[in-house]
Amino acid sequence: MKMTSEARIYRMASMFYYTKGSGYAAMLKKSKYNGHPEIDRSLGERFAKELIHTDFFDGIDCIVPVPMYRWKKFRRRFNQSEEIAQGIFMATGIPVVYNLEAIKPHKTQTRRSSAERATLPSDIFRLSNPEELAGKHILLVDDIVTTGGTVAACSSAIRKVVPSAKLSLLSLAHTAFS
Repeated sequence: MKMTSEARIYRMASMFYYTKGSGYAAMLKKSKYNGHPEIDRSLGERFAKELIHTDFFDGIDCIVPVPMYRWKKFRRRFNQSEEIAQGIFMATGIPVVYNLEAIKPHKTQTRRSSAERATLPSDIFRLSNPEELAGKHILLVDDIVTTGGTVAACSSAIRKVVPSAKLSLLSLAHTAFS
């Protein structure tokens, strides 16, 4: 995964490797485009229960889902990253906070090339109430990590106002990291 130095991810985990046409890919597509948020919540909880027996969650203070621009969320009716975060909360008790927000619309990443995904503008996300996250270990949650462009943009928005934050990442799926 290619990320800018702002990302500086402490630890990361993905439930599975994303392969187009696979059973997992079909589940995520069904959730995202056919209105089944319970799939994301269930997978988030299941993955967290697997990881709880490791040191992955040690020291993590809060969970921050990758935000979705309000109009996109209104059309889809839910944010899959928020549902995954709720599943993780159900398994771990780590609180979910919604301090990160998408302040500008951007096109869906699914139809963009790797180069376009990697160049996601860093000013599309903003952190509200940064004092609540000062010195915290934050678990950033996303559904699928491809190039890391979204993670880098979120990390940049957080580190810009809370440089003391420590970031880890959990996703349900990832593509080949480079």
